[in-house]
Amino acid sequence: MKGHIKQRSKGSWSIVIDVGKDPETGKRKQHWHTIKGTKRDAQRELNEMLVSLEKGLYVKPNKIAVRDCAMPPQRIPLLKLELKIV
Repeated sequence: MKGHIKQRSKGSWSIVIDVGKDPETGKRKQHWHTIKGTKRDAQRELNEMLVSLEKGLYVKPNKIAVRDCAMPPQRIPLLKLELKIV
């Protein structure tokens, strides 16, 4: 797996990771991440991402709001417990 960093602006870096090819289209897939800090910080983060990708632990971050993850109170199933004396 390969990756590289690219400066976006002063103190902001883009990390681009090649994650393989799409099996349906055959096109190359890339994941982009933005890092604030120095070039060394971006290189360190790139190395960590590549190692996790090699080990199979890399998961692309999702932008999901907490309100989308939480169940509304009326949808939470109530637990019915029965007490049995033996």
